[in-house]
Parts: sequence; structure tokens; C-alpha cells
Amino acid sequence: PSAMGWNPWSTYTAPRAMHRVREVLDEFVRYKERMTRNTSPANYRSAARRFGEFATLHGLIDGPLGNVTAHHAIKYMEWLMHGRDLRNNTYNVYLQFVKGMFFWMKDRGYISHNPFLNVRRLRKVTKVKQLLTLEERRQAIAWFQEHDPRMVLVCMFVFHTLVRPRAELRRLRVGWVDLENQVLHFNDGGDTKSGTSRHPA
Repeated sequence: PSAMGWNPWSTYTAPRAMHRVREVLDEFVRYKERMTRNTSPANYRSAARRFGEFATLHGLIDGPLGNVTAHHAIKYMEWLMHGRDLRNNTYNVYLQFVKGMFFWMKDRGYISHNPFLNVRRLRKVTKVKQLLTLEERRQAIAWFQEHDPRMVLVCMFVFHTLVRPRAELRRLRVGWVDLENQVLHFNDGGDTKSGTSRHPA
């Protein structure tokens, strides 16, 4: 058992708990690439890569997944917090991804208990959003007209329709622009950040 990575704190009650951490992370990424779309696969790949880095540093990557304990979960979140200088909201997003990843592993019999289950979220901090003044928007448009004219249209969409540049605008199709009713149609929930249809004016 010691050659397989056994330790006295491990519990191998899950039917597939002896699978190596590296193998299960790879399987998780392959599954998410098949089942999700748009930016989601990249987010799941990042979550798996981050935990893989931690597992490698702590000698877990080639051991059984059953060796990952609640103690490792706490250490992992501390490692992220200090190594990446995370703010509370970003910390919570990272926690949500890794907790979801381990729920996926539990559902498929790789572990009997999610080690991240009792890791607490941090207090949510309200973002302070600073609105650009009309003059600042004019200056931005003037700068782009001179240096990168294609960005003028991007600015007009962002400033006047509040379309999110990364999550929505880059996926916008000509057919979604309704000139008659003067709205944009993001009907497919997968093309909005919230996952629901949206029709900004």
C-alpha cells in the first residue's frame, strides 16, 4: 500500500479512489471540453491546472486522489490567496471552481467526500465602479480614431449599450443586431455572462 501512496489519514471508500490525481484532473478537463462551450472550458482547464500545480508542489500529483484531504483543501486556498494576492471576490470564484471540480469527482466515484466542502467563502466586497465622464468618453473615442479606428465601434457598443466586451461583444453576430427595434439579441444563454438571454437597447 505504501508504494501506492497510502497514508493513515486516507480513506478509500470511494470505488475509484485509487486513481492518480493527475489522471482524474485530465479526465475532468476532457469532460468539460466535451460538455461546455465558449469560455467555460478554459475556466475549467485553469482550475485543473492550478490544483495540479499545488498537487505537484506537495507530492500529491501522482498519488491516489483519496490522499487529498480537507487539510490539503485549506492549504490550497491559502496557497492561492498568498501566492496570487487574491481579493476576496476572486478568492471566492476560485473556491467555487475547485469545489465544483471535486463535486464532479465525488459524483463519479473518485472520492467519497469533497475535501473543499467546508472551506468557507470570504466576505463579499462590493465593487466600486467609477463611471467615465462624457469628456473622458470623448477623449477615448478621439484617441482610438487616431490610433486604432476599429476600436471606435467597440467603444460605442460598450459606452451606449453596456455590452460586456469579453463575454458578449466578441460573440456578437450581425443577425443579432435588430435595427428595426434598436436592440441587440443575445438569445442563446451561452453567449452572456449570466447564462440567460439578454436584449440591450
